[in-house]
Amino acid sequence: MLYFGDTQNKNLSHVSRVIRAGQKAAPEVTLSLFAGDLVSGGDNADDSEWGEWFAATSWLAQETLVAPAIGNHEYFEEFEDTPQERRVLGRHWPVTFALPGNGSRDAASTTYWFDQQGVRFVVLDGTSALDLGTARAQAAWLDTVLSANPNPWTIVLLHQPFYSPREERENSQLSDVLLPVVRRHKVDLVLQGHDHTYGRRGEGSAATPQFLVTVAGPKQYRLSEQARATMAPVAEDTQLFQVLHIDRQRLRYEARTVTGRLYDGFELTRGADGGKQKVELTQGRIAPVTASASRP
Repeated sequence: MLYFGDTQNKNLSHVSRVIRAGQKAAPEVTLSLFAGDLVSGGDNADDSEWGEWFAATSWLAQETLVAPAIGNHEYFEEFEDTPQERRVLGRHWPVTFALPGNGSRDAASTTYWFDQQGVRFVVLDGTSALDLGTARAQAAWLDTVLSANPNPWTIVLLHQPFYSPREERENSQLSDVLLPVVRRHKVDLVLQGHDHTYGRRGEGSAATPQFLVTVAGPKQYRLSEQARATMAPVAEDTQLFQVLHIDRQRLRYEARTVTGRLYDGFELTRGADGGKQKVELTQGRIAPVTASASRP
């Protein structure tokens, strides 16, 4: 499967090459994950931006299931700069994606789960959790969905990161309310976007969960010093796509540049007792392998 961070800007001229590179690297994939902010339009009524996104991804969408997480740019600010200002879901989202309709009651059109390739995928709505007060409802729903998981692997997809690599960002509501559920159910991967950088971190010496933040589009931000100290590898000013190869005993993760070079990678293996181990992929890798990839 393929995993992309924010596309958002210049989808036709700059993002399309990332999508094509991902499809070239993994022509056999049947699933594509997008971590939100597919477009940038502030009121989410910009048909030209959505038109570019469709054009950039059309050949991938024709061949794979597309599973998106909603980002803050899929919402718009109603009554902006007034005491009544609030986040409202844009008009394109509900009519663009045929989602399962099995989400959290308080975020029914933007959260969902499904099973594929021995993985339970759960998609959260970070914007609704942070700005619309649905964090606890989503946490309760996530707990229920993961409690009934028969699969050997679990992946959570959302837009805003639990651990933000960007300067001057912190999503404490996610960390305080939703992260304990992720830990309790031993989620394997948490795939995120939003911060327009790349960063990976684990928790202590445990193989899982691994928290990933990435970006596919040309809009790029700066890393914080905290991210440089607690994440490894990290990257700025780098468009990336991610390839995941999964069977019942093994999960292989690769982050690659647009030219196809391996930037980051690791492999999780599952023992007979269900325990997980992580091995770094080092051959041909651009980013250095350092111990800080698993800071407490």
